Amino acid sequence: MKHAITLKSMLAGLAVLAGLQLASAQTIPPSLAAPPGSVNTNVPGFKMRIVQGTSSTPQTAAAPAEALISGKVLDPTTGLPMNNATPNPVDGSFTYDIDRYINMHEQIPSNPDAAGGNFFTGLTPATPPMNIPDEAEPGIPGATGSGDYFAVEFTGFLQLPAGTVRFGVNSDDGFKLTIGSGVNPRIQALQLIILDGTRGFANTEANITVTQAGLYPFRLLWWENTGANSGVELYTFAPGTTSGNRYLINDTNQGPNSIRSYRELVGNPPSILNVTPSLTAYVDPRGNAGPVPPAPYMYVDLLDGSTSVDTNTLTFALDGVLLATNITKSANITTVSAQAPILVANTTHTNRLIFADSGGKSYTNVWTFTVGNYPTIPPAYALASVDTSKPGFKAKVHQIGAARNPATGLVPNAERQIADGYIDPATTQPYANTISPQWTHADGTTVDPMGADGFFVMPSVINLHDQAALGGAGGNFTTTSVPPFADDTVPGIPGNRAFPSDYYVASFETILDLKAGAYRFGVNSDDGFRLSAGRAPGEVTGVQLGTAGDRGMADTYADFLVAADGLYPFRLMYWESTGANAGVEFFVVDLATGTKTLINDPTGFTPIKAYRESLATRPYVSKALPTVNYAYAFADQDLVVEITDGTTPLNAGSAALTINGASQTITANKTNNVTTIRRASSISNLLFSGNNTNALVYSFTEQGNTVTVTNTWIFTVPRYLWPIPAANKVQITDVGGTGFHVRKAVQIDRSGDANQGNGGRHTGNNMPGPEIELADGYINPANNQPYPNLVLTGGNPPPNPDGSFDITDVLNFNHSQAVGGPAANGGIFNADTQVPGLPGAGTSNFGLDNSVNEFTTYLNLKAGAYLFGLNVDDGWTCSSAPNPRDTLGTLLGFRDGPGGQNGSPANNPNAAFNVIVPEDGIYPFRILFWEGGGGVNMEFFSIDRNTGTQVLVDDTAGGFPSVVANGGNLISPITAYNTYSGQVRPWVKFSVYPMPYIATVQPQTTTGGNVSLWQNRNQQSGPGPIQVKLGLLNGSWNSGEVANSSTAQRPFGDAVGAVVADLGSGTVGMVLDGACVTPTVTDVPNSTDKLV
Repeated sequence: MKHAITLKSMLAGLAVLAGLQLASAQTIPPSLAAPPGSVNTNVPGFKMRIVQGTSSTPQTAAAPAEALISGKVLDPTTGLPMNNATPNPVDGSFTYDIDRYINMHEQIPSNPDAAGGNFFTGLTPATPPMNIPDEAEPGIPGATGSGDYFAVEFTGFLQLPAGTVRFGVNSDDGFKLTIGSGVNPRIQALQLIILDGTRGFANTEANITVTQAGLYPFRLLWWENTGANSGVELYTFAPGTTSGNRYLINDTNQGPNSIRSYRELVGNPPSILNVTPSLTAYVDPRGNAGPVPPAPYMYVDLLDGSTSVDTNTLTFALDGVLLATNITKSANITTVSAQAPILVANTTHTNRLIFADSGGKSYTNVWTFTVGNYPTIPPAYALASVDTSKPGFKAKVHQIGAARNPATGLVPNAERQIADGYIDPATTQPYANTISPQWTHADGTTVDPMGADGFFVMPSVINLHDQAALGGAGGNFTTTSVPPFADDTVPGIPGNRAFPSDYYVASFETILDLKAGAYRFGVNSDDGFRLSAGRAPGEVTGVQLGTAGDRGMADTYADFLVAADGLYPFRLMYWESTGANAGVEFFVVDLATGTKTLINDPTGFTPIKAYRESLATRPYVSKALPTVNYAYAFADQDLVVEITDGTTPLNAGSAALTINGASQTITANKTNNVTTIRRASSISNLLFSGNNTNALVYSFTEQGNTVTVTNTWIFTVPRYLWPIPAANKVQITDVGGTGFHVRKAVQIDRSGDANQGNGGRHTGNNMPGPEIELADGYINPANNQPYPNLVLTGGNPPPNPDGSFDITDVLNFNHSQAVGGPAANGGIFNADTQVPGLPGAGTSNFGLDNSVNEFTTYLNLKAGAYLFGLNVDDGWTCSSAPNPRDTLGTLLGFRDGPGGQNGSPANNPNAAFNVIVPEDGIYPFRILFWEGGGGVNMEFFSIDRNTGTQVLVDDTAGGFPSVVANGGNLISPITAYNTYSGQVRPWVKFSVYPMPYIATVQPQTTTGGNVSLWQNRNQQSGPGPIQVKLGLLNGSWNSGEVANSSTAQRPFGDAVGAVVADLGSGTVGMVLDGACVTPTVTDVPNSTDKLV
């Protein structure tokens, strides 16, 4: 038997049925159907309601869209419900009847050639049943001519058959599709699909199971934020199918393939206009949207129809218990409301509303809602007393002359800045704080100095704008709000740097007088914030209540429970990245009315007193590095904690630290009133890979009693697997050139029909497919030969005689999806070039699909931990071996599967990874990079330890700066060499059955979960140690395995095997489960390779 031919035959047998990935199916129960005879099937179509806001009401997700469509959001200039949409010319309302289908585009009718969505358009090349012209969006453009910031609600009753119905929505921007209950489309009884954000035109689909045929109420909420090409399509596939043609709902020209919709009930009875809470949606009476709070104020708006609501018949029950209700009526709208008691976090509850109309007909309405996740502030946090002569807040402000990398908008990075965690490469010390030591207020004349303790005193409220001295204002509280509130400047800002109002962080500390009960606090900010409660106002590891990242002025709400009356320390950390209109407000929301009151405003609707000093404070954690929830920790960096004494000091020697439950060796040194705890890390004492859960225990003495407390927080060390073996090193005299070498680039197209899936790796767009493709292992059954490498005949063939490429600088590739696939900037870095070998001669996606590249290099590394990143579309592995081409080298990182690039920073858990280098040297690296379909891009970079800056590996001249704001070192400290002239080292060219498998907890992932590295049920090539799986189940393949061929026909049967190159006269051994075994080594015919 010729092993080479048998290997090809074995590989040809690899097959996995590939199909579309489907969303998790929902089931619509019969109980949600409209009662028989209740729907008027003589009136087809949909009801549409539209509300348009302004730039102050951005429509970026379902929550603000729910708020706007409720009609509760008030215009601050008039105090009336906001709506800038164009009224219906028929009746002056903002409700429209849609007689046919939902297929709308903003540019109709002004631009008849505009094509909305992916499917339904009147333009060529659309074909039936998708050749349907787009229609205008009723109410848009609005009264001001704008086509932005609106929310639309479509309601009706769908005639659904029993079985599977595949729903789809194509939209720009987002949407939420729900099934109602009975005669009420606006009760959100069941969520089918959602795109909870913004996007350009794209489709979202899901298979839905309908238990029983019937007419089901539905609601489609759709929103547009900004842009000139909004639109929406609502469609299904033909009933009972999940592929093939798509059909607009209520396209009566398509016969039984199109689901029918009806928009009215028989007799036009009263209907529900608004209901809150419903599912997870909550909109308070002032239009403030958020999760369902601990004690929700619940209400239902009922709209009279041909008959009216009999208010004497209304009953409202929560979980079967009747509630005291407040019933009001304004014109044709009846509102019934009730205050719920405090409900447990993350619990689901049932509301029941019963009423009769003026005709005597009774209606029962039932829906559920789920309370959001909220924390409880421990009573032990409460202080015994405060200094009532010192109201307000203390503010510590910190500004640096560089960006907070690897991303300015991350909460932990702002915490790192104010903790002096960013190191200036020019001084090797923390960046200097460039704020002004004077607080010049908005009036331009009042000046308050910073105190000797580094804090500014703020005796009033937090209602700040960094341009207030120039008339800047924003948020909820301004000179034009009711009541009016003038913004003040940010203490210490503008600072003393080139951009004096950028890159500052403020820590506002206070003690609040709170009664037991449920609270909803709010922060309006530009940019982000973190709100927490702790044992002292400056504690950084306390209970986190709410956060937000970089953004324009917007509200975020924080729900929490106070278990007992008390004086509770709070900390609001706020930051600004860049821009000219930053500010922050700190307020409380009254749930029954939606009224917002600034914290420490004694005249407000819900006054809460704030105090800045206490004589009864305790020791607290004032600094933690890495910071809480920090995601880019180096495996060998020290963990540093500072404990600051209060009026009560820390008990000396009481501090103890565990990480992931393991006791740690620490040192404790005290300077003045600050004790510094340090866990020294090194290569021999690494932090854990993945999540590090830290528990710091210490004690203090209060009223003669020893009080022991525990502080818990988490940070993440991007995963590491194993250190690079020192034996992998090569001599500096044996390497040369610069950059990277591409030994081989391969593209296949099995079908040649311009369909990526048909032409690609039939084992899937993940390992082991890319290794099989690289090894020419996909065999054409027509000729029993490998599929041709279309890189060789494409537009960018290898320039080297051996079919290889040399990259003399960095790995920074991106292709536009266009003719010729030219390079286009994308990802974290600019100056992109084409991927070596692409575009190839493949027939799909302009020759960009189904490729694999092997990059090798030799990196000059010092001993220690490095944080690398690969920003890639689609997948990659990174490994090191004595010979970098070795497919079974030490695995360093991976992303095994399809997906778009991770963006900036390296925010996918599998984008950043630690590499542990045991000693100085030149180390071989191998990166396997593959692409399935769609975009194709790749960037290989490191993250600077001191500044967090992302820098391309081997960018030794700083020629490829990040597209995000950079700070500190822009020069790569890592030199790459692309040639090797030393002694040839053996390498594993291909390994077969079984494949590497990882199914243990840490350190494989950043999330700590169990992970299969890649498919363990197919024959395998790839990096990592060979590990044997169990034999065949009962001697035959089970349903989870792929029967390529019988065991006897496989070249290795149930053995562990590999093809080894460049072994020469050397020997090879194997270790199986720790025991040495003697392998059989034979020659591969017509080759110098060995079969082991």
